[in-house]
Amino acid sequence: EVGVPATLEHHAGRGGRASDRYANEAKYVAEATHCFITVLDTLKLDMRAKDQVAPALGDLLVALHKVTRVPKDFAGTAIVRKWMIKLDTMRASESFSEDEVRELLYEVENAYGEFMRILSSATS
Repeated sequence: EVGVPATLEHHAGRGGRASDRYANEAKYVAEATHCFITVLDTLKLDMRAKDQVAPALGDLLVALHKVTRVPKDFAGTAIVRKWMIKLDTMRASESFSEDEVRELLYEVENAYGEFMRILSSATS
C-alpha cells in the first residue's frame, strides 16, 4: 500500500502491527509509572503493614516486566523483588519499621528516577 511505512506494512516482531505494539508499550509505561507513584504514596501516607504495601509492590513488579524498554538487568526490578521477598517472610499484620520505610522510599525513588532516564534515552 502506498504511503504506509514498511514497519506498519510488514508485521514485525510479535505478530501485531507496529502501531499496536507502540500503543501497548505506551500503556505499559503508563502502568509502571502509576505503580511507582502508588508505592511512593502508600509509604508516604504511613501505610507500613504487609497487607498495605505488598499489593502495590507486586503490581509494580508485574508492570516493570511488561515494559520492553526496561533492560532485563534493571536495578529497580531487583530492588522491588528484594522487598517482595522481605514481605513474604512477614505476617499480614506485621509492619515495616520507620527505618525500613525510609530505605524502601529511598530505593524506590531512585529506581523511579532511573526508569525515567531509561525512557528518556530510549526516545532520543
